[in-house]
Amino acid sequence: MSTAADPTYVARFGATERVLHWIHAAGFTGMLVTGMALFLPSLSAGVSRPTLKAAHLGAAAAWVTLLLGITLAGDHRALRATRRELEAFDEDDARWLRCKPSAPGRFNAGQKSHAIAQGVLAVLFVVSGALLWLGERNNAFQVPGSLAWHG
Repeated sequence: MSTAADPTYVARFGATERVLHWIHAAGFTGMLVTGMALFLPSLSAGVSRPTLKAAHLGAAAAWVTLLLGITLAGDHRALRATRRELEAFDEDDARWLRCKPSAPGRFNAGQKSHAIAQGVLAVLFVVSGALLWLGERNNAFQVPGSLAWHG
C-alpha cells in the first residue's frame, strides 16, 4: 500500500474534497433509504411515517448544512481547481466518449458528466424538497408536480 512518503503516491484529492465526497455519499444514502421507505410503505414495516419523515428531513438538513459549511470553511483554491477541471470538456474528453484512446487529466469525460449530473440533481432535490416541505405549511408553496420531480 502506498503512503504519502512513498514517491509513487499521487494525492488525487485533498482533505476538503474527501470530506465533501463522504458527506454527500452518507447524506444521499440516508435520504435514499428514508425516502424509499416513505415512498414505498411496504419497506417501513414497524416504523411510523412521522419518524421516517423526521429522519428524512433531518438527513436533508444535515446534508445541506454540512456541504455548505465545508465548502465555506474548506480549501477554496482546491475546490475552484476541481470545479474548473470538471466543467472543462476538451478533445481528450470527446475521444474518451467515442471510446478512442485518450489522455484525460484527473477526470475523464464520464466522471465529469457524472459530477455535473449530481450537481444538477442535488439542486432539483433541494428545490423540490423545500417546495414539498413549505407546501405543507402554506398553500402558496404547493406546486403541482413537485412530488413527482422529487421522487
